[in-house]
Amino acid sequence: MLITIITLSISSQGIKKLIVEQPSRQSTLATIEQLEADIAALEAQKEAAVRALDRRRKQFAMLVCCIEELQGTLEDEEGAVEEGAVAMHVDN
Repeated sequence: MLITIITLSISSQGIKKLIVEQPSRQSTLATIEQLEADIAALEAQKEAAVRALDRRRKQFAMLVCCIEELQGTLEDEEGAVEEGAVAMHVDN
């Protein structure tokens, strides 16, 4: 019986030591709240970055489309100029 009491006392002291080593509940809750606020801020930054990237992607696609249209227009004009030069050469 005495051995059981001593064992329980030692075990109890070990548990007390572990409990004392842990931060307080208030401290833990404050840390959790701060981390949740940090996560929310990071998610907002991520969403802003995603929106900016999407906008830039659309702008780039528009730029490529405009360049292709300009190239087509230039090719058409060059073709018309060449046809006019050939026609002028044939007429002479």
